Amino acid sequence: MQCRYDRTAVIRSLFASDAGLLYLLQWQVVEALLPDERTEITHQLSERAASLIAPFGPDRQQHYKNLKKLYGQRSALVHGRGCAFKEEHKEMAAYLRAILKAVLLDPRHKAAFAGKDENLRAYLLGLILGGV
Repeated sequence: MQCRYDRTAVIRSLFASDAGLLYLLQWQVVEALLPDERTEITHQLSERAASLIAPFGPDRQQHYKNLKKLYGQRSALVHGRGCAFKEEHKEMAAYLRAILKAVLLDPRHKAAFAGKDENLRAYLLGLILGGV
């Protein structure tokens, strides 16, 4: 598999002791795994992540909404607007595990992630729109 992320970030995201730092590291891994167009990043990352971990339907929509909320909290923290972290990093850790499991263990996803970014973008778009 082509290296799309810093492996040390994955390890740090599993063992950081500060909840805020842990949360940011978890999102760093998700952002590195899922290429975006640098516009509408909250929407794109949430949509792509939800599509990897749930089939089309209500569950995927709920994951999308949850991930958008979590990413909004990440943005608030990064941009100094603060955020009271209690359990968010645990919820994000569960999402990160689900995303990594999908990427590493599902043969279709694994093959798509092994290729070029433009092919991965096309694959993810097909997954989102139901063509995969």
